[in-house]
Amino acid sequence: MSEGLRSVFNTEQKLRRKYARAGVATIQQRMADLRAAETLDAMKSIPGKCEELRHTDTHVLSLRLDGPWRLLFEPCHDPVPLHSGGNLDWTRVTRITILGIEDYHAKK
Repeated sequence: MSEGLRSVFNTEQKLRRKYARAGVATIQQRMADLRAAETLDAMKSIPGKCEELRHTDTHVLSLRLDGPWRLLFEPCHDPVPLHSGGNLDWTRVTRITILGIEDYHAKK
């Protein structure tokens, strides 16, 4: 996470100003869920659907927030833990990097 993004996520006023439409309470809950998870596999059981995005070259994942908004993140491992078929091994992902929040359904 960049220092600017870290500042936004660690200051509720900045979080509200920047991401009010994405649902501040939901963002804070998803961040708490991520901190509490021992591995990424634990995120499969939370209410906000956690999924790997298929249209990227890297292993970017998203967590549903309010409406079309998603919290985007990626594993912070080198190398990224994969199954033999090339799929992400969620049971071995223990660290992530937050990439941001966006409506990735919106046309750019």
